[in-house]
Amino acid sequence: MSALIDPRARKLYELIVDKARHGPVTPKPPDTATPTEVLEACGLCVEEFYPLLASLADAGLVEVSGAYPFEEIRVKA
Repeated sequence: MSALIDPRARKLYELIVDKARHGPVTPKPPDTATPTEVLEACGLCVEEFYPLLASLADAGLVEVSGAYPFEEIRVKA
């Protein structure tokens, strides 16, 4: 992971990976998490969450698809 990524985004990425592989929401595609399960676990408010998620997407670490409230976050790296 790039050294230029905000430390809070790094922590969020680790949580997304965990929820994508072991999260409570099933069934879902492999390596996929939902914003709901991540937000419940991360302690960030929505206004903090989405900019950090966008920075992870910009870095190529995740891909966000779907429209609210059915978004999916796919781990790419």
